[in-house]
Order: sequence, then structure tokens, then C-alpha cells
Amino acid sequence: CPLQFSTETFDTREEPRLAIEKVIAWTDRSKFNGEGETKDLLPCAILGAAVSGISMPTSIITGFRGFPQISPISTSPKLDDKKQYKLFGRTIPNDDGTAIPLI
Repeated sequence: CPLQFSTETFDTREEPRLAIEKVIAWTDRSKFNGEGETKDLLPCAILGAAVSGISMPTSIITGFRGFPQISPISTSPKLDDKKQYKLFGRTIPNDDGTAIPLI
């Protein structure tokens, strides 16, 4: 079967630079040899950070490279800008959508 599933995790420690370096390494397509094969498996999607400050820079990179990024709890309304974060998605509403029920 040519389809393989794998997982890889890391802790960003809420450091954008560390997260950016890791996402660039994960999504680097230059690892392919001339036959379309690589030693490392490339992601088909990335489960993003729990902090919007990390999801914003990493989702620019993942979107540019064609990988969807989904965050379970990044809630910044800025992430709704599909021109900037074209393949970003989340599983909960942004802060604008949660503020009204709390009032």
C-alpha cells in the first residue's frame, strides 16, 4: 500500500522562532530525490499550535507550501484572513464569536 500514516510532535514552548524552524523542516520538499521519493515522510496536514501567536507565523508557511494547518484552540480573529492564512482552519470560533456569549 503506498499510503502511510505517521505522527510527529514537538513542543514550541510558545517560541515562534522554534515553531517556524520546525515547520520549515517538516514541509521542505527539497528532500525529494529525482524519482519523487524521500527518506522522510511529508505531512498531509499539520495540527497547529494552541496559541494564536504560534499559529499565525506557522500557518503562513504551511499555506504557502500547500499544507493545511488546523488548530484546536487558536482563537485570534486575525487568522480568519484567508489571503494571509489561506489553508488555516480551527475547531472553535474566534474570540469575536466567543465574546458575545460571555457578556
